[in-house]
Order: sequence, then C-alpha cells, then structure tokens
Amino acid sequence: MKFIKETIKKIDLKTLSITGIILSIGLLILFFWQPSGSEKEFDWIDTVYSLLALFFIIFLFLFSILNLYKPRKSLSIVGIVLAILNLVFFVIESFRGYSQPSLFNVRDFIVCALYLISIFYLGFFAIVSLFKFIYEPAEAQKPENKIEKIIKKILWTLVALFLGISISLIIQASLDLYVHLAIPDYLSFYKNSPQWYFQWRTILYWVGFILGWSVIIFIIYKKVGILVAKVFFIIFLLLTFFPLFLRTFFVDYSIMTNEGLKPYLNKGEYFAFQKLNKNPQKGEIVIIKTPRGNIVSLVIGLEGDKIELKNGTFFVNGEALENVVYDFDQVSGINSFSQQYFVVVPKGYFYGIPTSLIFEEKEHEKKVKETKTLELSIYLYEKGNIIGKLIFPKRKILPEKYTGSDSCNGYPPISCPEGSKYYCPPKGKPFCCKEEPIEGFCIECPPGERIALGADQKKMCCKEELICNNICYSECREGEIFKCNPLKGGYCEITKCPPNEVLALASDGKTKICCKRGYVCKGICYSECPSGQSFKCDPIEGGYCEITQCPLGEVIALGADKKTKTCCEKEYVCEGICYSKCPKGQIFKCDPERGAYCEITECPEGEVLGLTSDKKTKICCKKEYFCQGICWAPCPSGQVFKCDPERGAYCEVR
Repeated sequence: MKFIKETIKKIDLKTLSITGIILSIGLLILFFWQPSGSEKEFDWIDTVYSLLALFFIIFLFLFSILNLYKPRKSLSIVGIVLAILNLVFFVIESFRGYSQPSLFNVRDFIVCALYLISIFYLGFFAIVSLFKFIYEPAEAQKPENKIEKIIKKILWTLVALFLGISISLIIQASLDLYVHLAIPDYLSFYKNSPQWYFQWRTILYWVGFILGWSVIIFIIYKKVGILVAKVFFIIFLLLTFFPLFLRTFFVDYSIMTNEGLKPYLNKGEYFAFQKLNKNPQKGEIVIIKTPRGNIVSLVIGLEGDKIELKNGTFFVNGEALENVVYDFDQVSGINSFSQQYFVVVPKGYFYGIPTSLIFEEKEHEKKVKETKTLELSIYLYEKGNIIGKLIFPKRKILPEKYTGSDSCNGYPPISCPEGSKYYCPPKGKPFCCKEEPIEGFCIECPPGERIALGADQKKMCCKEELICNNICYSECREGEIFKCNPLKGGYCEITKCPPNEVLALASDGKTKICCKRGYVCKGICYSECPSGQSFKCDPIEGGYCEITQCPLGEVIALGADKKTKTCCEKEYVCEGICYSKCPKGQIFKCDPERGAYCEITECPEGEVLGLTSDKKTKICCKKEYFCQGICWAPCPSGQVFKCDPERGAYCEVR
C-alpha cells in the first residue's frame, strides 16, 4: 500500500490531463470523419456503441480539463465504469466485425488502435485521480474555482444525458430484441407486422421517453443544482413532452416524399393530419400505417363497394370516378385471387389510391406500364391501420371538363400509336386498343397469346398452343400434349406415363390413358380388382377379376352361368355351384339326383304343408284344397272341392 501511495504521488496529473485532451480531440475528429457508405439495416448495438463512444470522447476531454486543477472522486468512478463499458462494447464490435470479413482499411485500423489506447488511458487516468483524491491531504488540494465548477456541471449534465438517452433506447429496443429472439422468421414478421406490435412499440416508446427524462432531471438535480433541473423540466414539458403528446394522440405533421397525390399534395410539401376521427369517407385523404412505412392515400371505396379499373378509369359500383384528378395511363386492373376484373371491398377495409402510378420498386412500375395491367388488391387497406386524416392543406381540385367537339365524356381526345384504334367508352376516359375491347376492357395479350373464348364463353387471353376452334383450353398435365381435333375439339393426349404404368386405351377403346401394368389386357386398361381378387386376362373374353379369397364363412363356387367364380355361403353350395338364398320358411336342400332346391318347412296362417300332385315336392296350400296329404288345385267356378277317403279329391257341381 505504501508503494502505491508513493507511486501515485510521483504521477503528474497535469501531464495526464494534457495527454487526455490531445487524445480526445484526435478521437473526435476521427469519429466524425466517416466515409459515405451504403445504407444498411438499423442496428441497436451499433447505435448504443456509437452513443457510448461519443460520450466517452467528450467525457475524456472534460475530465482531463477538470484534473488540471485537482483530482476528482465521483467523476473518477464514472470514468472507470465508462472505460470498462467501452472495453466490453469494443470487444463485442470486434467479434461482430471479425465474423463479417472485409478488405483491410487503414483508417479503421488507426481509429480502432487509438480508441483502444484511449480506453485503457481513461481507465488508468481515472484510477490515478481517484487515488490522489484519497491519499493526498485535503489541505493540499486547491479549492474549486468558477471554471472548474462550470466544467464539472457540464460533465455531470453530459453523464445525465447519456444515462437518460441510453435507458430510453434500451427500453424502446426491448421489443425488437424480443422479436429477434422469439420469432425465427423475424424478417417476414416485420414485413407484415400485427397490430399488437405497433401498440407495444408506442407504449415502450413513451415508457422509455418518460423514464429517460426522469433520470436526466434527477441526476442534474442532485449533481448540478435545482435551478438547472427546473430548466430541464421546463424544456421537457414545453419542447418535448407536450409536442410529442399532441403528435401521438391528437395532431401530427409530415412531409410528402413523392408525387403520388399530386395536385392534392406536392412533393416536399408539409401537411398536417388529425388522429381523433379515423373513420374514412370517400374523397378524404388518409395516412396509413403499413409494413413499408406510412403512406398517404385518397379514399374512393368503402365496405361492399365494387371497384374496377378500366383503361385508366376507376369505376365504383359501375359509375366512373369523375370528381377526382388522377392519371393511371390506360392501365386496367385485375384481381389475381379470383381471376376477375374487379374487387369488392371486404368488411373492415377501404379502398384508397394514389393519383398516379408510383411504386417504390421502379421495376414493378415499369412492368405495370408496359403490360397495362395492375393488381387491384394492392390498394385495399384495413381501417385499423389508419393513423389519421388530412386537415391541412385541403385542396378541392376537380378535373377540368373538356368542351370541344371531339370531347369524350368531358376528356380531351388522345393520339393512338400505329396499329391501335381510338375508343371513347360510354363512361370514363378515352383509350387506345389494338383488339376489340372485351366488356369495356382493352386486353392486349402478351406475345404468344391471343384472344379466345374461355370456359364461361367470355373472351380472354390464351396461349396459342391451347386454342382449338377459337376456344381456350386448360394446360395439360405433365406427360401430356395438347391436341386439336376440328370435329371433337381440344384434348390432352398422354405421351409419357409414370413408373410401373403403361399407355393403354380406356374402356371406350379410343382414349389413351396411363394404366398399371397388371391391369392391361389386349391393349385396354381395366379397373383395379377389389381386395381378395386377382386380375386375369383371357385372349377371347378379355380382362376380368377372379376371386382368390373369400370372407370367413364363405367358399369359392361357380355362379349361375357356371363359369364365373364367386364367393358363396357354404350352406348354399351344391355340386360346386352357388345358389340363391331360400325364402323365409324354406330350407336349402342339395340332392344328388334332383340337384339343389328349397324345401318348405313352415306355411303361412290358413295354409298347410302338402305334396304336389307328383307326390315329391312339398308346397303350402289352403286347408280346403288339402286331401290325403296332397295339395290340389282350386275348383272352377260353380264347383266345390270334395275329399273322399275312397275316391280321393274331386270337384262337385253345386
């Protein structure tokens, strides 16, 4: 301990302070000497690291000035902590940079080397200052002058600002940190963020903002003074809290970054919008929150409205949109989900458009203008994503009506390129079209396609190889080719079958189909046999299914044709042939001489069991026609049946 005291006394604080001032000025110059780089994704670690580095440089500069006069206790402790924090972040950034290799850069090497030296220097400087304060007698330390007090207050103000901003940033970043850790596909999550994400982001923004300012005011109150703390509190209320509170919940402003709503809002123009009434109405301009950022849109359709875009003219429920200035360059809209040329606004949504065809992706914009086709659903927005409605500037601009003799519904005529015809529809803007418009739409087919009738007998673009007799057919499956028969129409012919299948004719003997190898007989494909049967191919009769296994209680026997094998209950098989079941009241008999027959065992009420006239077969007959064990035929009309023990049965005239 004595050695430490002696060593500390020999170190000159003024030399350390001057060196610290020179280091901090050099670092500050290098910190702002940044070459113009490419844009990259926002990174919270880089943000906190940059903030920490800037605070470190300023702290080193002011701390060095203060130590020109005398050692400091509290600020020395802050300096030690700051040096440790910077060292930790420096190591983290070094590993991050090492995992993303790039070309060697002299400027980065100089900055890193100087920064690392400065970190260790500040730590050593702060430890020396702290020990000098502890070991030097109080009477040897000079009292603070005005300059020292001012610099000390500035330094504590800087510490307060850094801590407050850092706490605010960390709280605001916690939600994104959770998304990155808990959601594997966080990039897709950000592209289509749910409502709860925006709600929690707003809550954490305000929690971080208020807590950060509270830390700033508290530290300034304790270390700088109540007067400066009051000033910061007033600044917090007047310049930050009240304006931010108003902008968050009541009224906000922004700047128009493109010409998507010209002439209602011009590029570079500031506009204000209110956030209280968010229920959209037709003709209003609303600000919408989307995964791509906030956009401004003109409302033209509400729930249940049918929206069409025909050759540059929007139609709402069949009526042309004429009270709005817009230019969609003869583009037509299609709903790719339903393959129809309109979209119905679903519940909870509205339809909002720009006034011109402007897209973030220029390639997409170019493609739309070349194909003259637009996806209608891209302008459908949820009502819940509305941020506010425009209140300033509000410009009521209506299209100028053209009154010339060649006017088309109040629009001036347009010149058409060679090969196109000029059309003036009953409603809407004029347009040019190479083909005859289909239901008011100019459909220009891509190369390799032409107009044909679809399955619903409506005209459509169709690939030329799928058209037969001016009808468009669906594409064939893999392994099939399209054929066109002038009499029968279009069909798909199989050219290649999957493994274990061969090409054969269907049951009609004409259509080619793929068939399992084991079910082809004489070039014809047969259906698969049921369970317990095997397929047989007869050169004369063709293919058939032969029973190989019967259910429990049944045996294989011949059918009534004495050729086909069938499953039959054991008690109904006689001499290898299967017979039908006997009616109720009879039992099945198999006689080697007579063959199979059903023998009566029970007669209905009012009848008795007797023999037929040949005295062999048992039958049921009415009691009045039964005599000596034999059933006789009924007597003719006018006669009555008699049974005599000697004469037998006879009919007697009345």
